[in-house]
Amino acid sequence: MFGFPEFAQRAASHLIVRSALNPVLWLCAIVAIPCFAFAAYVQNDRPLMWAFVILGALPVLVACGLAIGFGIYKPSKLQSEDYQIRERGLDMLQLQQQTSGSIIDVSPYVVAIANPVPQTAALPPSSGESK
Repeated sequence: MFGFPEFAQRAASHLIVRSALNPVLWLCAIVAIPCFAFAAYVQNDRPLMWAFVILGALPVLVACGLAIGFGIYKPSKLQSEDYQIRERGLDMLQLQQQTSGSIIDVSPYVVAIANPVPQTAALPPSSGESK
């Protein structure tokens, strides 16, 4: 039978952190959804229901606060890791061009950073292929 621990392991193995908010959003999904479901299940017991509602609302409020805080103070952390790596690579190329004093054609590097997947059309055919 497919149980919750196997589901959690499978989901965690496919998890890719894209921004600073991803872990908090996962926390929202893992905590808030079951808390709201339990609150609906125990709605006859008002104090317990409100405890589950408050417990489920906390990660959502934290996620909203972090999104606003990152948006104001560190908006680059909301970008994906790929975007941040490409941006740093371009900054390093510009710094190299400025400090070397000579003119460097950075266009091939910019294309390589913008399109990191190798293009198969540019590869020479292998010796085993027929023409």
